[in-house]
Amino acid sequence: PDCDAGLLVKAAAASATGSLGALVSNPLDVVKVRLLADSTRYSSTIGAYPRLMIDEGMAGAFRGLVPNVLRGAFIAVGEVACYDHSKHVLRDFLELQEGFFLHACASLVTGVCATTVA
Repeated sequence: PDCDAGLLVKAAAASATGSLGALVSNPLDVVKVRLLADSTRYSSTIGAYPRLMIDEGMAGAFRGLVPNVLRGAFIAVGEVACYDHSKHVLRDFLELQEGFFLHACASLVTGVCATTVA
């Protein structure tokens, strides 16, 4: 059976996954930003990670963690939860059938929502 978990549950799940993804990928983001700012700072992308850990330790690898985790959470809610909820609302209240038109409409709503929260 197709059941709708509700917007709050969807937002909480999306927030948790977005936050966890940002937490795990934060060291990658730190190196990416530094390489974009100054490509001569490290000998290579792969060489940047040990150099970062030697020079700055875990604190350097997780610099900017709080804003990154918040951004990840908001973007995930704006995309994942909004898409799923708008699809259910469009299907249940406007009686749109499962298919391309339903997904396209839900995607348009999601684009507006994700752009607004990002």
